[in-house]
Amino acid sequence: MLKKVCGFSRIALIGFACLAFVSLSFGQQTFVGAHGRLSVKGNKIVDKNGDPTTLHGMSLYCWAPQGKQFFNTSAINHFAKDWKCTVIRIAVLPRDYKNNPTDEIDRVKTVIDACIANGIYAIVDWHAMGGAQNDVESAQSFFSSLAAAYG
Repeated sequence: MLKKVCGFSRIALIGFACLAFVSLSFGQQTFVGAHGRLSVKGNKIVDKNGDPTTLHGMSLYCWAPQGKQFFNTSAINHFAKDWKCTVIRIAVLPRDYKNNPTDEIDRVKTVIDACIANGIYAIVDWHAMGGAQNDVESAQSFFSSLAAAYG
C-alpha cells in the first residue's frame, strides 16, 4: 500500500518530478536553435536576428592517426556537453579523400551528424596544402557528396 505525502502518493510525486525533468530537457534550446543561420556583418559574426555572436570550439586535425580518433560521436558529445563547444572544425586532407573517398565522407558525416544532434555548428575545412588546392575535381566531388546529404 502506498503512503500518502501531503495528499499525494509517492508514485504521483515521482511522476511529477519526472515530468518536470522531461519538460526542462525538451525546453532547452540548442545553440544552433537559438542563433540559426550565421552571417558576417562588418567584422562580426551575426545570428539570424543580426545580433553578434561568438563561437567557441575545437578543431579536429587529420594529419596523423592520433587526430582521426576524435572523428566520432562520443568525442563530439564530450566537446559539446562538457567543454561547451558551439562549433567543431572538421579538417579533411584532400590526399586522404582521394585515397579513400568513402571512408573520408563517412568520417566527416559522423562528425556532422554528432554536431547536428548536439545543436552545434560544423565547419568543414578542405585543408589543401602543397598544391592540393588546385585539385578542383576532388573538391567538387567531396563537397557535392556533403551537399547531397545535408543540402
